[in-house]
Amino acid sequence: MAYFNHAFNKTFLATSVAGANVATSALTAGQFALVSEQGALGSWKSVLAAGAAPVLADLPLGTHGYLVQGSVYTKDTIGNNPGHGGYKESVKSKGINPRYITEMWKSSCSVASNATAKLCLASDCAPCGKTQFMRIDVKGSPALRFLNHNAYAIADSANICCVDGQEYLDAGLVIATMAEMAIGNGLPKSDPGYVAGDPLITPFVGEGDPDGAKTITAITAAGVGTGYSVGAAALETVAVSPSAGVGLTVVVTAITADALTYTLTAGGTGYSNGAQTNVATTSAGAGSGATVNYTGSGAAITNPTLGNSGGSGYVVGEVLTVAGGGGNGTITVASIGASGAIKAVTVADEGAGYAVGDDVTVQGGGANAVLDVASVSEGAVEITTTDAAGLVTTEYYSIAQAVGKAAAGNYVPSTDPNGATKISACVTFKGAYVDTEFGNCSFDTRDHYNAEPVEIIVSSLDETGNPCNDCGVASRTPGQMQQTQGERVIRELIMSERYRQSPYNQGNASSARIREIEMSDELLDSVSRSSTYLGYYFQHSVPRFNNPTGVFDNDQYQYKVYVKCDNAALITAMDNMFLSLSAWAGANFNPVPFSTTGIDA
Repeated sequence: MAYFNHAFNKTFLATSVAGANVATSALTAGQFALVSEQGALGSWKSVLAAGAAPVLADLPLGTHGYLVQGSVYTKDTIGNNPGHGGYKESVKSKGINPRYITEMWKSSCSVASNATAKLCLASDCAPCGKTQFMRIDVKGSPALRFLNHNAYAIADSANICCVDGQEYLDAGLVIATMAEMAIGNGLPKSDPGYVAGDPLITPFVGEGDPDGAKTITAITAAGVGTGYSVGAAALETVAVSPSAGVGLTVVVTAITADALTYTLTAGGTGYSNGAQTNVATTSAGAGSGATVNYTGSGAAITNPTLGNSGGSGYVVGEVLTVAGGGGNGTITVASIGASGAIKAVTVADEGAGYAVGDDVTVQGGGANAVLDVASVSEGAVEITTTDAAGLVTTEYYSIAQAVGKAAAGNYVPSTDPNGATKISACVTFKGAYVDTEFGNCSFDTRDHYNAEPVEIIVSSLDETGNPCNDCGVASRTPGQMQQTQGERVIRELIMSERYRQSPYNQGNASSARIREIEMSDELLDSVSRSSTYLGYYFQHSVPRFNNPTGVFDNDQYQYKVYVKCDNAALITAMDNMFLSLSAWAGANFNPVPFSTTGIDA
């Protein structure tokens, strides 16, 4: 007869990592551990995740290890039947033989991002007497679920009139009018100027944010961060406060650092003659700690050079007062160190989606400079003016402002947009689909949750309805799918618990009450369904030595350990644990690397 192999999945949810010498019975809810079968620390005791203890001492050759997690249930019982007793039990893997480990990897923490689409018109794209057309296509599973087909809408500029003698319509007004017809203008329904937009498009497409942060602040006199340098290269930023902003880059234009060279500003009076070394200085600026060597001549300072300390926090041009004498000898910082704290930046790429007050961390250098977003762009319509001298000015307007219906800040269209001063314009749309969400009380594993972002395509058409490649430039950026949502994690946990004979009641009028009795609510509460999780994957295959046929001769086990992406300390601890597992396998003549390149399951 033939023996069939089997594949088994088991899911863990880690909220912390146990150190060494912790018994499995002492693991707290969500605490994760690598446990030795019979190591130097004793049987069924955890080993250090960070690898501080020798791997071979804690996990000896020829012994088994276990992945163990403290149960999230407050009264965990085998069979999950509190009414009939039971005993407390942690969540364990099968015994792991290091010689049979086959693969270890982790996923990434990619978050979801909206798709965007952009359409631009040049100054000569909208001649008077000719109607412009724009088409928006919506594709993806959200549209298919809503309509059973992909959606599209066509908008036009037919209601814009030219004045006598006008040859071209203002591109900003044209493109905003088409956008308003397609997705509305964002005004309240009570506003007389409210336009709803196409009902098949507005559930999926919103007014975009083509630019984001215009300026940033919160740079103190002493600068922020460490290890940065002045340069032409743009540095990326990462949002550190709740923010949907992405893409902001900055160029460091000034830093504070240690002083390197000085120039003489004023020799002063009353200073000691001859060579003077390591004389202290003070500054009215933010710098401190710099010393100076100088030669006193005629009771005045001459030939100032750097002493034994360049201090910190200085900027070029900062004036320092030299101690001693009449207290009126001054020198100027002529140069500073190559790296230091950020003193000033300019915005290279404003990104998109930021709000005033958002905090961002500047990458590069010490990567610890936090800046505040001081101002952001106004809306989706980008209007660029190029004057006769070639000076380019770009302003941003909401759709309502661009069509002249907002309460303030309305755009004034030009009647000669293709004359000496030329006006071009772009409009940006974003995928705005939001899926239905249910709370834990009514949660059901059959609830749909959206994983794929909606995709949008915008294009310019001629009056016959065909694509027009010479009267508009269209571009788009696809959305990015969230890597591992909490919705997926809770479903995998429920499935894994069912293998342990822990039920999950759903679909009945009494399900909410039964879940409370059976403690399923505690499992639901352990997962943040709106968060992003990083998954660690561990796989090993166990051969069947008693299989006489030689086919289908192994069982495969895969363990998934999920941690929240915003728990940096736990991610570091889990990385170290899996590196320890890799070292353990290598010590047992089975080299298996731990892949950290962000591969999803």
